[in-house]
Amino acid sequence: MPWIKEYSPIELVTKDDPPIYLDYPQQKETPKFGEEQPDPTHSALYGIKLAEKLEAAGVEVVLTYPGHEEQKYGSVAKFLIAKLKAG
Repeated sequence: MPWIKEYSPIELVTKDDPPIYLDYPQQKETPKFGEEQPDPTHSALYGIKLAEKLEAAGVEVVLTYPGHEEQKYGSVAKFLIAKLKAG
């Protein structure tokens, strides 16, 4: 547990973090809380919780996985281009 507190991204969220694009293309099914995941650390469930924490801190976050595609940017490449042009 001490390692998780020290190194896990969800534990390191701060309001000054840059915008984040979370993509889980390998998610086989729509994630459901309470169901076991083949790779919990890399599951969209982790992304959902991380996105909640980022949003609570005021950080822009885009979350996409099969069954939950984001519409604002359309892809991680377009997200990066938009952010680089804005800066």
